[in-house]
Amino acid sequence: MKLTTQYKKYLTQIKRLYHDAFPRSERMPFFIIRRECRKGSAEIFAVVSNSGRFGGFAVTMRRGDIVMLSYFAICPQLRDRGIGSHVIKALMRRFKDERFILEIEDVNEACENPEIRQRRREFYLKNGMVSAGFTAHVFMSDLEVLTSGKPVTFEEYRALYHSRRGSRVALNVTLKSQNNA
Repeated sequence: MKLTTQYKKYLTQIKRLYHDAFPRSERMPFFIIRRECRKGSAEIFAVVSNSGRFGGFAVTMRRGDIVMLSYFAICPQLRDRGIGSHVIKALMRRFKDERFILEIEDVNEACENPEIRQRRREFYLKNGMVSAGFTAHVFMSDLEVLTSGKPVTFEEYRALYHSRRGSRVALNVTLKSQNNA
């Protein structure tokens, strides 16, 4: 499987997987993602096999030298085959000169799916991501921020939300906890 920015022929499949993989409360309207792509502040990647078979997608948002993996999903029938690891490593290589970050649900927050959250965190750590040292409260969710190794502060993270989603959204991004170790 490989990443391609030539995603338009996979757009219907991307949208379907986007709606299936993310709860409504976590989804940004897709037209906004497309608009940000046209402005150059976002990228949509299709995950495809060498024969062109659709396998998943990734969406990144950018502010300066910070690139955030906003959405990432592999088709359910292709999971547990190492494709996700391959894609994360490919994204880390692509953005090796930038500060590459992503958000995961806080594993310390009480929830219905603690095993899934822990497995997701272990997946990203196993593939080279590390904690940025803070957890943010974004709307109604507590999110740990992970980075590919280059430091990112909470203020820079919040500024990314401000620049991509506006001041009203950024007001709903607050620091929950910080680990200064």
